[in-house]
Amino acid sequence: MPTAPDQSTSSGYTYTTPIKPKPTRVWLAIIVCGILAAVTVTIIALLLMLVAQLFGSTSSLMGSSRSGPVSGSVVAIMLCLYNLVLFPIVLPITWGGMALSLGRLRWKGKNERKPYYIRGIVLGTVLVGLTTGIFGSLDGELLSGLSATITGSTIGGLAGAFCTFIFLKISRPAQIIGDAEVNAFS
Repeated sequence: MPTAPDQSTSSGYTYTTPIKPKPTRVWLAIIVCGILAAVTVTIIALLLMLVAQLFGSTSSLMGSSRSGPVSGSVVAIMLCLYNLVLFPIVLPITWGGMALSLGRLRWKGKNERKPYYIRGIVLGTVLVGLTTGIFGSLDGELLSGLSATITGSTIGGLAGAFCTFIFLKISRPAQIIGDAEVNAFS
């Protein structure tokens, strides 16, 4: 009696191999969240710039050559505002980072939210924080570079948390992994 390709007989018992979920939802989530990450970083930076203008901290720094923590924060916010202009550079890097961090968790069988949020926030923090820190420290001031790194990391962490939320809504790892386990044994 022939058996199905996903079944094997050994000593009279029939075993089924576990079903691997298709990666279409993960790839869709990575593509959408990569685009959303660039937009979210720009929106958060725009909101921070509006708040900074309400308190008058950007008007005195735009034309002056002062440096310091406020200067580094303004550089980080301005660089984050240019995120949509640098879209062709930012998008592939974001997609690669998301595929290597968030995309791999589903294949490892992780269905809890905590590892996804940790990796998403760390990814946003590292990508935005390193970029703003490098450009913020170009004037040679340590305090300015540190301030730019902290401000960029905060913006990136907030954007990473939001994009991870959207990633989990699109990819639904807990439901799909649970369905694959149920289908394998029913």
